[in-house]
Amino acid sequence: MFSLLLRLPLAAKSGLVAALICAIAGLTLLLTSMTASKQILLETTQLIGQQWTTQLASQAQHALLRNDRVSLQAILQDYISNPLITYGSIENARQETVAEAGLWQEDDLNYEAGVADDGILGRVQLSLSKDTIANEIRDLGKTLLILTAILASLSYALVAVPMRRIESHLELARQRLAQPLRDDEPEYRGDDSLGRLLHEIHNPQIRLTELEDDRFRDYYLIHCHWQGLATLKEQMSPDAFRTHRRTTLARAEAIARLYQGEMVIRRHDALTLRFFDISGCDHPLFRALCCADLFQKLDKALKTRCGVARVCCDGDSWEWAASESETIERLHISTAEGRYTWLDNNCRDHERIDAWSNRRGGQITSMKAPYSDLLARQQTQLKNLSLESLQRSAEAAQEQTD
Repeated sequence: MFSLLLRLPLAAKSGLVAALICAIAGLTLLLTSMTASKQILLETTQLIGQQWTTQLASQAQHALLRNDRVSLQAILQDYISNPLITYGSIENARQETVAEAGLWQEDDLNYEAGVADDGILGRVQLSLSKDTIANEIRDLGKTLLILTAILASLSYALVAVPMRRIESHLELARQRLAQPLRDDEPEYRGDDSLGRLLHEIHNPQIRLTELEDDRFRDYYLIHCHWQGLATLKEQMSPDAFRTHRRTTLARAEAIARLYQGEMVIRRHDALTLRFFDISGCDHPLFRALCCADLFQKLDKALKTRCGVARVCCDGDSWEWAASESETIERLHISTAEGRYTWLDNNCRDHERIDAWSNRRGGQITSMKAPYSDLLARQQTQLKNLSLESLQRSAEAAQEQTD
């Protein structure tokens, strides 16, 4: 049902919503009016019934004194001629019925009154039809229900017809978006949000985006250049090369997680990691040097050579991306040949670099103990990681779950 409503045109949906709101308001008014009218009619009928009964008792007093049954029957017959009164009776002092007309029903509204003081001469009784009151209330409800239906239909028409016109404007705008070279003007001339939207679609204006606030970024970058990628691709079959490359990237992601780095791919023959200053972690340059040592020793077939540089940029995201791309390009050129970790000029003068590694000019030949021992153990663990072992572990876990 809901899916069917979603398929309706926008004009029909809007009209149905307006008609539903009007119908709910009308039905609420209908129930309130019927309840109030029923209460008013019952109270009015009770007053009239009591008044008529008292009036009948007053008129029957002299006839009861004379015991004139003909006069009593005539008086009672005048009341029974009223369509609202269904039954009437007159009793004398001995509680004998001396006049009676109509049909008595227990469900009707029954009223009694004494003749003379305290009914010493007798009693009279009148019954008023309850069905007549119910019919009046029912007729009122039908009238209000018809008015509610008319108002709901009118609300649907008042909303659906303008919305159908707006829907045609939106369809024209959709065609304009689908065909950017289409030359047309919006037919809607209103100066409101819809008019401004349609005018923007049909007459687009070229604008510059707002510049971002400047932000200072300071981090270290490691660029791993795969010098032997082209040769390895020629020597391997496509499937074997794809598996080897995926394994290398999976290990690189594991190394990045191990040393709190962020891996990005900017070139097809290299990968890049960012190392930010994180509270409670080692210095980002130290983490970058450890990762570079692992990358260069882990995969000999790709002939990986790493370059490390520091990126300092105070500007928006575009300026930062341009500065990082420039650094990556510089490192890619510097690591095109050779086999040791290349240090960019902006990170060679760090005070702790000689305590961490063995350096020869602008190159890191190896890490010093005890860091080299830790890296050797990590290298052994990483070599044992492969896509096949990962797949077997996943299959074993799935079998245990089943």
